[in-house]
Amino acid sequence: MPNLKPPVTTTAAAVSYRESILKALPANSNFAPLMTLYLTDNTHPDEIKLARKSGVVYAVKLYPAGVTTNSQDGVSDLFGNCLPVLEEMIEQNMPLLVHGEVTNPEVDIFDREKAFIDTILRPLTQRLPNLKVVMEHITTQDAVRFVESCSEEMHCFKEDCNRIIT
Repeated sequence: MPNLKPPVTTTAAAVSYRESILKALPANSNFAPLMTLYLTDNTHPDEIKLARKSGVVYAVKLYPAGVTTNSQDGVSDLFGNCLPVLEEMIEQNMPLLVHGEVTNPEVDIFDREKAFIDTILRPLTQRLPNLKVVMEHITTQDAVRFVESCSEEMHCFKEDCNRIIT
């Protein structure tokens, strides 16, 4: 996962992090880390191009700001700040891995995933139907229903993305 201190927001940081992981492995290990970038309000579309060309970055992770550990640098306005990046992700065939919940204190903790789907994810998949989206570690029936309702054209995947581990 890229939500380190500091977060893995650039391809150079992902390559460096990958090298650290590989150095820690036993000599006979065939483990191959598939790296991800941490999406921020300041991520630039050119970073997505670099990530694809690197051959080691396979996805971009969306953490809404403040939603989980080390997510303070996460996205505060997906549509206002990140649309060009998401459009470039479509061009580069790079999936968006989603930590799907809202941080609104007025929303009950058990409803935060559903609120995220209703206010962010559903509008996102409608606006950018060719963006590959993976909902990670879903915890509610609402999330399961959303994934099951996605059409093939929307590129929603009914899979656990455990191959992308960073």
